[in-house]
Amino acid sequence: MANFSQSDFHGRTSFGGSFDDKASFNSCIFRDSITFRGGLDITFNTGSTEERRLFNKKVEMQDVNFLRPDRVKFVGTDMSWLLLVGTDLKGVHLYDTKWFQQKLKRNGLYDEVFALKQSDNYRNYIIPQIESGYRNVRVALEENKDYSFASDFYIGEIEIRRKRKHIIKKHFLSIEAFYNALSLYGTSPIQAARMFLWFFLLHFLISFFLYQASSNHPMFDFYSFESLKTVFNEVSPYGINSLKILTLQRFGNFIENGLLQSLIDTIFRIIGPIQIALLVMALRNKIKRN
Repeated sequence: MANFSQSDFHGRTSFGGSFDDKASFNSCIFRDSITFRGGLDITFNTGSTEERRLFNKKVEMQDVNFLRPDRVKFVGTDMSWLLLVGTDLKGVHLYDTKWFQQKLKRNGLYDEVFALKQSDNYRNYIIPQIESGYRNVRVALEENKDYSFASDFYIGEIEIRRKRKHIIKKHFLSIEAFYNALSLYGTSPIQAARMFLWFFLLHFLISFFLYQASSNHPMFDFYSFESLKTVFNEVSPYGINSLKILTLQRFGNFIENGLLQSLIDTIFRIIGPIQIALLVMALRNKIKRN
């Protein structure tokens, strides 16, 4: 294990090659420029290349102080091995870095993955600091124009905040829980569109079954072509009506099924525009990231 803990680097410093075992830079002070650089190994006989990502095992880089962040570079490094809580990366340069965490199925901090393996007491202590760490790295990535990575760190930040809540609030009764379910914290247009479709189907089914309950119509016979035409003729107005309700259209004829239908329509007139706004925001964020 390479141990540089609490070292004070006064001049220009560079680390290259490959750390194939654990390393520690905890509480180091870098007073001038510092470069952490990976690279490519080229075999001239065969022309093949092998990627080096500098860090191949856990690296402790907590509470590091970069006094000249504008002169700090991480180039071709695998950041997914770094424990970074307490280290301010704002202002540093990040080139061709990797952050993917298989355990999380997204880019994120190794601090969170490491905490999941520890005792409850340690997790309760470190989780608030990991939330701050996500926020810090997100800002650093945005400064480096790495918006696709930054969005995953925004997700990580809000996920940590959500998971700190009571189990009911964590999954249901909190802004974070709803924001996650409706659009993955404003980052997924697919999730937002899927939820809009679910709201549309829910309103459609409620309206249609209210109609069935309030009329003497028998259930449809699906064995004849005539019945299928009847199904389409009777069902399609409810689909159009649900779409008009969710998109807040004010004109045209609306289906009336009594007081309960009016109450449901009022609720969905609130839900629909909110979900559309989340969809637009998610699309905007997606375009910005790309």
